[in-house]
Amino acid sequence: MPEEKLRLNQFGYELLAISGLMLLVALRFFPTLVDHRLYGPFDDNVHILGPMFAETARLSLHGVFPYYLPSFGTGFPLFESPEYCVCYPFYFFGLLDYGGPLQSLYTLTHLAVFHRFLFALNLYGMLRCAGISPWAAFASASVGVLAPNTEEYATWITMTASYTWMPLLIGGAILLLRFPGGFWGILLLGSSAGLLALASASQSVSHAIFFGVIFFGAVMAWLILRRDATAVVRLILSLVAAGAIAFGLAAVSAVPVLVRLPLGSLLSQRSLCYSVSNE
Repeated sequence: MPEEKLRLNQFGYELLAISGLMLLVALRFFPTLVDHRLYGPFDDNVHILGPMFAETARLSLHGVFPYYLPSFGTGFPLFESPEYCVCYPFYFFGLLDYGGPLQSLYTLTHLAVFHRFLFALNLYGMLRCAGISPWAAFASASVGVLAPNTEEYATWITMTASYTWMPLLIGGAILLLRFPGGFWGILLLGSSAGLLALASASQSVSHAIFFGVIFFGAVMAWLILRRDATAVVRLILSLVAAGAIAFGLAAVSAVPVLVRLPLGSLLSQRSLCYSVSNE
């Protein structure tokens, strides 16, 4: 009976902390949504992301998979662009009508706000994976989700959508450190890495790889120094399994981008050489 009561109290604390965090984010964006304000109405959103997302949504709603945006400029090969992927589920392509030029900016505002709620939840989850108490996790996640740096970068929908999953990726890495070979650590690390790359296979992927190399390199060195061969093998197998999950989710976005990189570099070099020779 005492154990059951303790579990109920713990569940109540979790629920209260998460509800408080959601309320805090809702209060932050209440004036924006009620007054129909635009979140980040600057050049990139107005001239690039708004029209691109609107065109992608229009094609998706007509039953066409938008590998290519024919009416965006002189045509844009979306399938091999790291900007964003049509298959990312929380852009809601095929379900949501982004509307015209102005309406698309309001739709991007709503998506950015939605991802801030997800970001808050993922921050809280990361801290709980580290063993931090619910109230300390609530306080830290509140600071993170409302920090000026977060506010600055969250105006780009591709940036906020991709980095939304970084805390969960770190949480999965922490779980694998605490419990090598654990199912939840593998699932969190693999799924969050896949969604991160699917949202935008650009800067966030580089940062995730940078974090992973340093973090798991240090963990591997620590385990080797402890001469814990079993834990080393379990960690390696866990990373392989998480990598398979991430690749399965993000391959549709990452593979065309990676294939294009050598060709893009070659064309850039040729263009540079041609320009220099003409001068």
